[in-house]
Amino acid sequence: MIAQKNDLNLLLNARGSLCSSIYLPVSGSLPQQNVLRARNLCRQAEDAAQRFTGSTNAHSLLDPLEPMLISQAQDIPPGTHGLAGFTRASFQRALPLPIEVAEHTATGYHFFLRPILSLYCESELFHILALSQKHVRLFEADRFHVAELPMALIPAEIPDFDIPGFKKELQFHLTAPGSGHGAVMYHGGRDEPKDRIALFLRGVHKAVHVALRSRTGPVVVAAVNYIASLYASVNADPNLTPRHIEGNPDLLTPQELREKAWHIVAPCFAARQEREIAKYRELAGTGLTSSELNEILAHAGNGRVRALFIESAACEADHNGEDLLNNAAIATLRDGGLVYQLPRAAMPAESSIAALYRY
Repeated sequence: MIAQKNDLNLLLNARGSLCSSIYLPVSGSLPQQNVLRARNLCRQAEDAAQRFTGSTNAHSLLDPLEPMLISQAQDIPPGTHGLAGFTRASFQRALPLPIEVAEHTATGYHFFLRPILSLYCESELFHILALSQKHVRLFEADRFHVAELPMALIPAEIPDFDIPGFKKELQFHLTAPGSGHGAVMYHGGRDEPKDRIALFLRGVHKAVHVALRSRTGPVVVAAVNYIASLYASVNADPNLTPRHIEGNPDLLTPQELREKAWHIVAPCFAARQEREIAKYRELAGTGLTSSELNEILAHAGNGRVRALFIESAACEADHNGEDLLNNAAIATLRDGGLVYQLPRAAMPAESSIAALYRY
C-alpha cells in the first residue's frame, strides 16, 4: 500500500534516538536491480550510522529494515515510483512512494523527510462530492490518495434526475437572459421536478456541511452538468469550485475521480503558495519574517512559524552532518505550519531558509 498519512505522521513525530533514512528509485520491470540497490543503500546507511555514533554495532539498527525493503523492492505495489525505509529503536517502516526519489541515505536524531515533504502538505486536502441518481458519495483526497467519508442526514429518497423534459427545461432556466449566473427560476409548486431535486440537493448540502465542518479545502462536484449547476445554485459554499467533473461519477473509480479533481484544484494550491510568498515580502522587516536559520529553529517548534520556505538544493548541516533545514521543516509541520521547497530563484529571501511567522 502506498504511504498513508498515519505512516507519515509516525515519521514526523519520531525523535530522541538515532534514526536512519533510506530512499531508492525503483523499476517494476527490474526487481533484481531494485534488490541490489536496496542492499547497497543499507550498507551505506550502516556505515553512516557507525560514523555518527562511533559504534560498530550500527548493523543492529539496519538488520530489521533490510528484509522489509528487499520484500518491497521485489514486488512493487501499483502506483509506486520510489521506496523509502526508516528505522530507529523499536521502529521500522518500508514505504512505497507515489513520487520519484533519488538515492539517498541520512542519519540523525530525526528522520530525513525532505524528499517526501510534498506528501505532508495539508493545504492540498480537497473534497469530491459525487452526485448521481443512484449514489451520493463524499471523498477526501490529496494529490495521491482518496478515501470515502461517512455522511449522515442524507435525504432518504433520491429523485429521478432523468425526468423527461427536466434537463432541457432546467438548462433553459440556468442560461435564460436576466436569470443571473447559476440562478434557477422556479415555476410551479413543490411538486415540480426541479423543485423536488433542488430540495433534495439542499439536503445534500446540509449533510456535506456537517461532514466537513472540521475540515478545510476545496469541494469539487462530480455530476452531469445540469445537476452540478443546480447544486451550485442552491448553496453558497465558498469552497465549492467553479468547475466540476462532468458526467456520471458512477462510471469512475475513486482514483479516477481524484485525478480529475486534482486538475481542477491544483491551481488553487499553487495560488496559495504565491500568496504566502507575497505575504512574506510584504511583511519583511516587521519582525513577522526571518531568514536566519538559528532564529527559525528556535521558533519552529513553538507554533510560531506559519509558512517555511526551504531552498530545494541547499543543505545546512550541523557538526554531526544532520541537515538543519530538515529539522526546521519537521518542527514546522508538527505544529501545523506549511512547508514549501523552492528553487533558489523562487525563494522570498537571499537565504536557504525563510519563515513567515503567525505572530
